[in-house]
Amino acid sequence: MDSLSRALAAYQYALVSGNSPFDKWYYNGESNAISKSAKRGFEIFSGKGNCTACHLVNDEYALFTDEKLHNTGIGFKSSMYVEPPRKKVVLAPGIEVDVDTSVYANDSAFRDEIMPNDLGLYLITQDPNDRWKIRTPQLRNVELSGPYMHNGQLSTLKEVVEFYNQGGVTEVGKMKNETISPLIFPLNLTENEVNDLVEFLKTLTGSNMDTLVLDAFAAPVGDVSLKDPNWFHDNKLKY
Repeated sequence: MDSLSRALAAYQYALVSGNSPFDKWYYNGESNAISKSAKRGFEIFSGKGNCTACHLVNDEYALFTDEKLHNTGIGFKSSMYVEPPRKKVVLAPGIEVDVDTSVYANDSAFRDEIMPNDLGLYLITQDPNDRWKIRTPQLRNVELSGPYMHNGQLSTLKEVVEFYNQGGVTEVGKMKNETISPLIFPLNLTENEVNDLVEFLKTLTGSNMDTLVLDAFAAPVGDVSLKDPNWFHDNKLKY
């Protein structure tokens, strides 16, 4: 277990993927690094969309997470058990397959991911006020990390934006989501604003993704060079 922990820590330490089009535009002042649509999307992200309430951005760095836990309604929805739709599953960056998620329900390895009792932080604290609270994820490379939400319930970035645009999930049938975060409410975004916000999210993909994927496959099985987690870094990459 100790070796597994060290291996995971070394791998996560290496997953640095900056220098995205957003970084070039917002921090380096390269005005042409992102499209006009993406720029409008950032205005929505940091304004009308209220996204930065949880996905933090400041003048020095953009973590895109507050590291806090919130009830957006996605866990509540799965706990009330809504029949899962088909969705795209990302096997690797740029490689997707369309899967009927009902297939998962017949596999014990996946059953807990889509069946009821997805109670979030409550499973640790046993505090009813913590039901369905899930930690805010960071958004870098989000275009490549679908399906989305902690349980993969949404297939595309547009579905995610539409989920928040409607104000999360406040009720399923006659059941009310009484502990939904006050930060989640209907946004009243237009179709064009939804599309602009999606375009902005696509600018968060780092410039070194291809190299990260190659690094993941380059390490020999059973490699013990974990004492130096930077062993695979290319000096040219400026990680």
